[in-house]
Amino acid sequence: MLLAKFSANTINGRLIARLEQRIRDIFPGFTASVGLSGAALLHEAFCREKRKTVVLPGFTCQQLAAAAVKAGKRVVHVDVDRYTMHPNYHHLIRCLSTVKTDDTILLIDHTFGNPYPSVVDLRRKYPQLLIIEDAVRGLGVRFPDRPMGGGVDWVLLSMYKTIRGNGNGAILLTRSDRIAASSPQAVPTLRERMATVKPLRWFYDAVKRYYPEVRPRSRPVPKLQWTPVYGVPSDLCLRRYLAELCVLEQQERIRVEIAQEVAAACSRCENLTLIQPAARHSASGHFVSFVVKTASRDEGLTKLHRHGLFVLRTWDLIPVAFPELSGTYIYGSEESEFLAEHIVHVPIVEFCSVRKIRRLSHVVCEAFECGVRQ
Repeated sequence: MLLAKFSANTINGRLIARLEQRIRDIFPGFTASVGLSGAALLHEAFCREKRKTVVLPGFTCQQLAAAAVKAGKRVVHVDVDRYTMHPNYHHLIRCLSTVKTDDTILLIDHTFGNPYPSVVDLRRKYPQLLIIEDAVRGLGVRFPDRPMGGGVDWVLLSMYKTIRGNGNGAILLTRSDRIAASSPQAVPTLRERMATVKPLRWFYDAVKRYYPEVRPRSRPVPKLQWTPVYGVPSDLCLRRYLAELCVLEQQERIRVEIAQEVAAACSRCENLTLIQPAARHSASGHFVSFVVKTASRDEGLTKLHRHGLFVLRTWDLIPVAFPELSGTYIYGSEESEFLAEHIVHVPIVEFCSVRKIRRLSHVVCEAFECGVRQ
């Protein structure tokens, strides 16, 4: 009850209590810890956990590795498959055969809402392994054989990776006591307040066209530095996230339909290869992901941005780029580095109109300098 003691009699505390109740309904058997940063929540959980090794996907955010290193863990990265964004299964099994599973934490990412298909198999093979399901960009992802969180030990969720306007907020679900909340409570920024006001959003997007956000990849790579960000989300972020949870299934159906249209529009471009979910699995519909095969990814994204079509690259700077972590890729990093240079993600929240999808269809082939599939 540490979190309740922190702010039970405030508006923020009541919102967090409502969120906890809603999370318990969706994820029975878990305890929710709410904070500003998912990496910070994981760091605190890593510090409590006596296991010594953390296994991570090779194509991921460097903050996760930094959180594990700062907690004193040995970090191992497993290279991914460029056409799934997930760890190479055979490499992962080789990796797990070299460690004590009762002394190991495995984080599996439903990368950009693309569900990882082998969690049930890993749970069966390695019952003593502590498995984390990273769904920060996969809220609403569905599996044919289990609910999200079923069979795993921790689940990481985000309040802002898929919620328009939010700038922070995370939830870590565990099967033990919650992590104590810490002050301060975040104050909504002007950008967060204005993000869902349609006229202001239109003006912001119009201006952003002339200042593309696609910058060159950092060279030289800075030293790995990370500091946990503590606190609790603002009332605004909590309300937006609660509103999303209340209409999750309805919004998921809408997103998936739009995602299918976006995928069809972009698949006409010969230089783009769609990353599709494994058989029988369903992506959450928050993103549609492609690999750029031969054209310049960053030049293409800049062209799209100048047309007001805001397609993303993430992550372009992965852990292997940092000298402190380069030795953690025990089976190589070729595929992860390829994705860092060639991946594009279409955020569905930016393409909820037929007009934008049609514009994307017309411009995407020009942006990536290729022909059109017949």
